Amino acid sequence: MHAALPGIQHMTELSLEPTAAPRAAHALLRRTAKALASAAHGVVVDPQTDTITTPAGVRRFVKPRASEVLDALELSWFSTNENMRTRHWFDEFVRLLERELPEALPVRYGRWEPPPHRLRELGREHLVDFLVEVYGNPAELGGACGIPIDQS
Repeated sequence: MHAALPGIQHMTELSLEPTAAPRAAHALLRRTAKALASAAHGVVVDPQTDTITTPAGVRRFVKPRASEVLDALELSWFSTNENMRTRHWFDEFVRLLERELPEALPVRYGRWEPPPHRLRELGREHLVDFLVEVYGNPAELGGACGIPIDQS
């Protein structure tokens, strides 16, 4: 279900008791849920009927056609944990992307535009080395902002 709801940041649970409540109460509950979902640009999830309803006027994520290419992607993270600046961590991070979100891997990457490095040509080890070089040293982070990563 989570894949169908990208961008959802919070959930509000509504319930109605007793289960034998009048129809008017059920209708009020549905209207309230739709109003909340509409105001929060969300959806109504009904676990009893196993349905997800988008209120009128709310447009959720529409999966692009296979021929469409995402040409801009920015990944950001921040941590004071020293372990997140090790080669092992970056290697595991790239492995996770390869396994779970391969479209997030850059086609090209580098410190300037156009990004000079191509993942297909240089391989994952070079990408990991690059990430360690740029993000592994806290002193370098000031200059690492806005590193070009090209998805095309």
